[in-house]
Amino acid sequence: MNAVNLQKIINIKALQDTELKKAPYPHLVIQDFLNQDQLENLVKAFPDIKHRGSIPADSIQCKDLFKNLIQELEGDELRSTISEKFSVDLKSKPTMLTLRGNTTLKDGRIHTDSKSKIITVLVYMNPEWDFEGGRLRILKNNNSLENYTDEIIPKAGTCVMFEVTDNCWHGHTKYDGKRLSLQLNYLKGSGALNKHLNHHRITAWFKNRIAKFFRKN
Repeated sequence: MNAVNLQKIINIKALQDTELKKAPYPHLVIQDFLNQDQLENLVKAFPDIKHRGSIPADSIQCKDLFKNLIQELEGDELRSTISEKFSVDLKSKPTMLTLRGNTTLKDGRIHTDSKSKIITVLVYMNPEWDFEGGRLRILKNNNSLENYTDEIIPKAGTCVMFEVTDNCWHGHTKYDGKRLSLQLNYLKGSGALNKHLNHHRITAWFKNRIAKFFRKN
């Protein structure tokens, strides 16, 4: 697939046209981050992930269309647009891309992202979402999930981006089940990249082994 076709997946103009909210920390929400003509096929192409946890994208076999999305997410056009939007220097910063297929009641607790991350990008891939649970909230503090400024329904094509700050509190309401998402992070250095990838690979391996054990027993 050539570069012209690749550009049809991510809606860069939607990102450019979305206002950056400064409070409670720099963030934005884009409802149509992925173009509608590709969306249904992208959802169908999402890898089948059986267990809980974040899986490095390079450790999963993906269909060609999904590979194209990954290439765009890690590409220069998105990088430069995000850099301009958040007024941060992302040049030459390593990226980490992970996928999640399931959420349990253990997930969604209030937290801030690791200080080794500069920008977090979340892209949701669920065809529909009629549940009250599993909705990400941008929080004013770490006291309560009810004290939020934005609530994001994790429907396919919706994207959340935020700058990783000391107060980038977020979490989601309780949900147990299939919940598809990609997470792209721009990191401060290669050391941080290796540390995060090793952590995700080890935990994914253990969770996969545990899931297989319980399926057999």
